Amino acid sequence: MGICETIKESHEKLLRRISIYPLKNDEDRDFEFYVFVDAGNENRRPLFLKALRVALGFDEKETSQITKQCQDEWNELFNKKEKQPSPEFSVLNWVKIAIEQYPYRLFVVIDPNHWIQNQQNPLNLKFWYEGEISDECWKLHTDENESFLTFAEDTRKWVRSKFLYKRICWIEIEEFEKVVPWIQGAEDVEYYSFPDLQETFQNIEPTEKAKGEFFKLWLYLKWIQHVFIRIRDIQKQKRLCLWFYQLHDISSQEKRYPPYFPSSLPKPFRTVEGAKFIQGCVLDFEEMSFKIIENIEKYFENEQNNSFVFCVFRRHGNVWELEDKKEAWELIMDFDSDPVLYGEYLTGTLSYLTRFLDATSASGAYSLQSANFVFSIAEQALFRLFLIDERIQEKYIKFTKQDAGYVLGQRIFISYLDQPNIYDQKRKPDKAIYSCISSQDKPELKICKNGNKNFEVLFKGDAIFPDCLIIHQGILDKWYNENKISIQNKILEWKESIPFLIVTSGRGTPSNLPRGVKFIPFSNLETCLIGSRFEKITAMKQFFILKERSV
Repeated sequence: MGICETIKESHEKLLRRISIYPLKNDEDRDFEFYVFVDAGNENRRPLFLKALRVALGFDEKETSQITKQCQDEWNELFNKKEKQPSPEFSVLNWVKIAIEQYPYRLFVVIDPNHWIQNQQNPLNLKFWYEGEISDECWKLHTDENESFLTFAEDTRKWVRSKFLYKRICWIEIEEFEKVVPWIQGAEDVEYYSFPDLQETFQNIEPTEKAKGEFFKLWLYLKWIQHVFIRIRDIQKQKRLCLWFYQLHDISSQEKRYPPYFPSSLPKPFRTVEGAKFIQGCVLDFEEMSFKIIENIEKYFENEQNNSFVFCVFRRHGNVWELEDKKEAWELIMDFDSDPVLYGEYLTGTLSYLTRFLDATSASGAYSLQSANFVFSIAEQALFRLFLIDERIQEKYIKFTKQDAGYVLGQRIFISYLDQPNIYDQKRKPDKAIYSCISSQDKPELKICKNGNKNFEVLFKGDAIFPDCLIIHQGILDKWYNENKISIQNKILEWKESIPFLIVTSGRGTPSNLPRGVKFIPFSNLETCLIGSRFEKITAMKQFFILKERSV
């Protein structure tokens, strides 16, 4: 974790021992979390923060000077010799490119008094847009050839960049200073966000180290709150429930061929059923707290007046199933008006299953390592991941309806740019639901039925649109050859709708890789494909450590 703020040397040594690195400038960026602390001192702001303020309409007196600095870097970046700005240049576009030097988990801590316009600041939703989020999630269309869903149009009027709203987690400095390890004394430590981990924190010595661990976990919870409210646009519900369902269940195959346990193995481990598990966790974004639930039915008896969204992790089963006789999709775990955003079918083939079971076991769930793992599965569950790559499309062509549904339940969408069979993309799948993203300035999404009855039940109560898009450089090149539109311009336009853009290739980093994206080798993606399963958490862990080449 990197924090761009000057801190006393005595505190700095302690923080480094717990992997928190105070930075005097923003040149070192190789972290999974990155925090800018802006207390209002104009002389200490790096260029990125200055440009960010200009892009949001602040610092009118300094605009011309900051614009010139950004333009000089822009011209150098694109090897422009002319002094006039290139057609793509704006301070906002510079920020859209410069931001990729930092990790995806990017925080800006502000004093609202120094970031205020018309009585609003970036912490307030009304600073960014006017109007409300539509209750409509999607529309079902039927024509002669195909039935498909389209994402409901965003009815809000954006007065500032939607990209900056989604990509940056904004924190009020007063709230931040309550939890940072170098401000309060050790005797003032309160682990209020994690009541079930109080004993764990109290057993960490020295106390300053415990406070540092609390701070890191709190910051992770703050990021997930940001993903929930601003990236996922969930504002009516305030709580996310991770339901660990029937983790002790064994498959019919395991019952038929039970595993062999040597007699030397202690008796508690010589059982197929294994350990007892907690039944869920709740992330409360109103109280900013994390709770471990041992008995989920008892918990919900006391929570009948509160609304939740659910992510379900089930051993050898899923939230949605394809009913055999009708060959229609059904929601077999209904939560009435509370939407299910994610469902994962857990099997022994997954590389992280052991880690998952350890983190959710009754004996291991109360450790900091388990809490961090649970946060990582909550984070990846919230992201809607779209993949446009002809090699993945080729594998997907033969997916059964059921297997494709399991992938969709994880909110992974094997997609096409514009439509199948162009730009060297593959044909549409034989049976699987698939999606297409248009290459218009404002991308549009449609999810195609492809013979799957009642397929819309997979998205009940859930608005679908890409948060993260991975696209093959070769498809972008073919698209350019046919349309003769600048890929760089298109990337900058797309980022206003799709905040996380990643380009992939199987032949190393392309020489024509557009600026403003992160890059991942295709081999890294390929390791996440296990037969007809896709390890989303493995992919997302890689995404969060990516960084672009230096601007």
